[in-house]
Amino acid sequence: MKQDLPLAYRTIGELVSRFWIWLACVRPGCGHAQKCDPADLADRLGRDYPLTRMLASCSCTRCGGRGATLRLQPPQRPDRSDAPRQVPAVS
Repeated sequence: MKQDLPLAYRTIGELVSRFWIWLACVRPGCGHAQKCDPADLADRLGRDYPLTRMLASCSCTRCGGRGATLRLQPPQRPDRSDAPRQVPAVS
């Protein structure tokens, strides 16, 4: 599955505290999408986990289909009170 990702973002860690992630099922007719905090994904998969690998391994909770598309959403409020949480970098 080919993903058109911005060149600047290749790993989950690069998205932490910058964006919310929307993952959408690729199965035709499903249309299910889920908003995710990249910090939660970084906790689970690691900050260096490749986005292309994550998208290929996603499984839809509605239809069970494999694979997802990615949409990045910046925080909506000027004070950034709705920004995704930050995860400290591990050395």
